[in-house]
Amino acid sequence: MKILITGVCGFVGSTLARSLEKAGQGFEIWGLDNFLREGSRLNLQPLLAQGVKVLEGDIRRPADLAKIPKVDWVIDCAAEPSVLAGTGTGMESFDLLDHNLIGTIQMLEFCKRHGAGFILMSTSRVYSIPPLASLPVQSAKGAYWPTSFLPIIGLTEHGIAEQFPTTPPTSLYGTSKRCSELLALEYADAFGFPAWINRCGVLAGQGQFGKADQGIFSFWIRSWRKQKPLQYIGFDGKGSQVRDCLHPLDLMPVLIAQLKGVKPKDPGDGLDLRICNFGGGAANHCSLRQLSDWCEKKFGPREVGSDPRPRPFDLPWIVLDSRRAEKAWGWQVTRSLCGILDELSVVIPARDEEGCIASTVEHLHLELSLKKIPHEILVVDDGSTDCTWPILQDLASRLNSHPSASKIQNQTSPAALHPLQNPPPHGFGRAIIRGLDAMSGDAAVIMMADESDDSRDVARYWDKLNEGYDCVFGSRFLKGGGTIDYPPIKYVINRLANFYIRLLFRHGLNDTTNAFKAYRKSCLDGLRPFLSPHFNLTVELPLKAIIRGYSFAMIPITWRNRKTGIAKLKIREMGSRYLFIVLYLWLEKYFSRGDYRKTT
Repeated sequence: MKILITGVCGFVGSTLARSLEKAGQGFEIWGLDNFLREGSRLNLQPLLAQGVKVLEGDIRRPADLAKIPKVDWVIDCAAEPSVLAGTGTGMESFDLLDHNLIGTIQMLEFCKRHGAGFILMSTSRVYSIPPLASLPVQSAKGAYWPTSFLPIIGLTEHGIAEQFPTTPPTSLYGTSKRCSELLALEYADAFGFPAWINRCGVLAGQGQFGKADQGIFSFWIRSWRKQKPLQYIGFDGKGSQVRDCLHPLDLMPVLIAQLKGVKPKDPGDGLDLRICNFGGGAANHCSLRQLSDWCEKKFGPREVGSDPRPRPFDLPWIVLDSRRAEKAWGWQVTRSLCGILDELSVVIPARDEEGCIASTVEHLHLELSLKKIPHEILVVDDGSTDCTWPILQDLASRLNSHPSASKIQNQTSPAALHPLQNPPPHGFGRAIIRGLDAMSGDAAVIMMADESDDSRDVARYWDKLNEGYDCVFGSRFLKGGGTIDYPPIKYVINRLANFYIRLLFRHGLNDTTNAFKAYRKSCLDGLRPFLSPHFNLTVELPLKAIIRGYSFAMIPITWRNRKTGIAKLKIREMGSRYLFIVLYLWLEKYFSRGDYRKTT
């Protein structure tokens, strides 16, 4: 089945494209993006590396759409998302409508020609502003909550339901999306193709660019970390306004069901079955004040200004009621607010590790779960010839079972384990890069498959990263660290190699060659492109991070020799490759004049 995703290099589009590509459902993913959004090109190479076919083009131009082959479905994620757009904030009103409405019409014409189904990623801002603006609220624990509700029009303690009015004013943005919804349903009825309208609350997660129009969560966190000016605007000037929050990956079960033609159950409310809310709801909501408390705990205190003057279209409380989606699709939110704001990815390259990979993953998952660390484990099978891949598939089906798993097509979310296959040419470094390209977390720990690395140290890495560092480097040779059953010859070679690297770079790190390290995603993006296809990637990553000015901390870690299988590192083969990358980065350090250094 061929699927076209518009706006594929944006946050939502790229997240859905990567997830659908690795869903194992036989999907062939195509993407279209005009790259107008700052930062969108950062998602291009990871998408291409994962097999997504990305074309540069604009949905408003028929000539660009003509480049796209016949597809079975379109998921429309392309939009100008700012509620202030078209109101004198830099974008003209016609440009907004051109993006959001004319673009949708062109995609509906595309679906008509191809006989393709259409899924519109819509918004909670289609709901009418006046009744929400006049909603009586009170502030408790720094967050507004309504003091009374209007069940007759679909406003209850669970949030805003689909029955709520969509009459103007809703903002030019909201009206453009509502018009798109109506046209999608009209085209579907007139020309006989399926259409679904998925109205989402604030979508958030790692990988956003921190722009205000992507939603307040990403913008606030990024601005806090970068020490950019922040203000509580409107209402009481204290940041009590509330929004709910949803990770795009929570949409995966219902998207797969829609793509596969699963029919929803009729909730019996008389509304169009094709329209449903998908939001974080009352369980996943947060005020600006509460988000500031989270940022202060994570990144340290800072001053936030206050301006109680109201802004157009701002509302005190927007929380979506998604109970209709639960009745129709069996859908539930599974990612907590904490898990949305921060998640750890653990990347494990594996080749012929049938004797140990299951215990490595199980122990890691248990340790991180006990420490309540939101996480995903990406095990990349690098051309195994034994039973590593079948073991991973079986393990995924067991670990990814969840009490709140969706009932649709046996899909579960969130998934603790993502088995991936690294296509030829193989190589330790290429397998890690495959995992880094597919990660959805805010940070990554690279870990070995043979359980030589201690899962407890992964949790310690996470704690240290959350002190504000870009990277955390473990050392087996610091006080408190250690090795068990380290082969004597490898030990001597290791100490000599690390001594010379330390001498060349004068960085204070005494275990550079060890792969087991942690990096923030923002740091990894600043280290691209990666040059090392083999074990020399273990040297490239930390040296690049240090040279380019990323902050790092060192902690002692423990290492034990493998009990099963054979080591994949061949020192004789790797010597020249290590030398190449060390010399390359030495030249960067002393001759690049800081061209690649971290920008603040």
